[in-house]
Amino acid sequence: MIKTTVSNREIWRIAYPIMLGNLAQTIITFTDTAFLGHLGTIELSASMMAGLYYFVFTTLAMGFAVGIQIFIARRYGEGNFSKIGVVFQHGALFVLGLGILLFSILFFFSHRLLHVIIESENIYVAANEYLRFRQFGIMFVVFNFLFRSFYVGISTTQVITFSTIIMAVVNIFFDWALIFGHLGLPEMGISGAALASLLAEITAFFFFWIYTYIKIPHEEYGMFRWHKWQRSSSSS
Repeated sequence: MIKTTVSNREIWRIAYPIMLGNLAQTIITFTDTAFLGHLGTIELSASMMAGLYYFVFTTLAMGFAVGIQIFIARRYGEGNFSKIGVVFQHGALFVLGLGILLFSILFFFSHRLLHVIIESENIYVAANEYLRFRQFGIMFVVFNFLFRSFYVGISTTQVITFSTIIMAVVNIFFDWALIFGHLGLPEMGISGAALASLLAEITAFFFFWIYTYIKIPHEEYGMFRWHKWQRSSSSS
């Protein structure tokens, strides 16, 4: 029997970026709320309601990504690195479809769903204004979760810390600039908060792609090339 000793420090090194990454959407919502609190109660209430509504859709995406993470971790544990790219590609195709589905629901049905859960007409209008920009972020969120699953699966979680910090910094900067109209940018109010969050999610998406392209050995992991569709995930 092989005995493996894992220190608490090693566990914490791997675990804390995962914990931080899972808080990414919460951090964005908290930041938007903090800035919009300076505008008024309507904007504050609308951002909180719309943010929680949007969070439901991101949770669905996160749940699917956890499933992908299990398969990637299995291949990594087996030392079957070339299959990781196959799993990632299959996962990317699935999350693309999932992202389109979730975006379609947000785009076509949010005004009806929000009308059911929000009684105040002013808050309802402001919440729809917030989602007008924020809903596009779901297409990037599903891929961000996929990348996080990939890095958790190969036990390289530090990159998740980097992505979360980048998201937070971008969101804070554009919240400040777009909500209040600093640096010559338009004063957009609650729409500015939504646009700032969208820009943060887009930035994280491109960071993941660039970091993966530069740091991950493509040939070994079978990344960034087309793999034939496989109905079974079992190793060959």
